Amino acid sequence: MPLLPTHLNQKNPVGWNDSTSVSQYLVGPYQNFNYIILDQQTHQAAIVDPQIEIEPLLSDLKQHNYQLKQIWLTHTHYDHVGGLQKLYHQFKDLQLYLHSKEYHRIEHLNLPKKNRFFFNDNESFSLGQLEIKTSHTPGHTAGALCFQWKHNDHHFLLSGDTLFLGNCGRTDLPTGNVGELFNSLSRIKTWNPNLIVLCGHHYSNKVAEFLGNEIQTNPALLCKNVEELTLYRLKRDQLRNDK
Repeated sequence: MPLLPTHLNQKNPVGWNDSTSVSQYLVGPYQNFNYIILDQQTHQAAIVDPQIEIEPLLSDLKQHNYQLKQIWLTHTHYDHVGGLQKLYHQFKDLQLYLHSKEYHRIEHLNLPKKNRFFFNDNESFSLGQLEIKTSHTPGHTAGALCFQWKHNDHHFLLSGDTLFLGNCGRTDLPTGNVGELFNSLSRIKTWNPNLIVLCGHHYSNKVAEFLGNEIQTNPALLCKNVEELTLYRLKRDQLRNDK
């Protein structure tokens, strides 16, 4: 198995790094990861799941002469979309990529419709010279998306709150479904083991991991059926509620 990029082989995110196509930030009170995806050929950029405290990302983009073109949403829980209005106030022609089943949570924001794109399973789009593939992975929410792309020798997977490092997303919120999550996780286990998992929250002692390692060690991915995953999630939710 190859090595993780140095800036992703850390206990905490380091922020701006253009040695690969992704920079990772820790943002907000819920330990959210925010990501900037960079196309080094065209200096175009995307922000993934923007939190309200988005200024450090915008400052870095400006300092390094990248143009923000797109927003990608893995899902639309409030802690993943808090910065949307702020971004649209500054950048009028942003392209927004999400699943149609997630739109109801942000419809009240009245964002421009002309550059809104709904993606489903096994579809693709471009950021500059980067080719991005979407996968519909319901369970945490009905319209959860994963994003995959390749840059140089690295393959990246943005898993949102579907798959965490050493864990998986909860299913007890509206449109969550443990059966769908089990199917999504089972599918993810068939993907390229060299994918670098970039998840939605910093709930681990590392910021990234190869999917192959997660398949071997992540308790959620080791569940053999829906019943095992249900019991696992109940125990995790109890631990969270006891804090």
